[in-house]
Amino acid sequence: MGLSHEWPQIEELAIQPQYTDVIKLLQSYGSGPLSLRIGGGSTDLQKSVPGPAVWDALSKLHKATGMTYILGLNFEKGDLSLARRQMQAA
Repeated sequence: MGLSHEWPQIEELAIQPQYTDVIKLLQSYGSGPLSLRIGGGSTDLQKSVPGPAVWDALSKLHKATGMTYILGLNFEKGDLSLARRQMQAA
């Protein structure tokens, strides 16, 4: 089981205790850690690698819930260097 969010909302996840509570509640039914797919339309709009605040938010959420991630890389732009830098940051 999993959820999906766009890149611009990721930083908010770490500062919303209610979000962590909902994740923990869903997992309490025995599903194990949820997966969070990050990207979609916002991936194709990225022009840079997400900053440290995004990675900190994902780290905090993982530590609190065990959540795993599926991250979108921007191949739409045709800039393989950008996609490579995004992958290395992840």
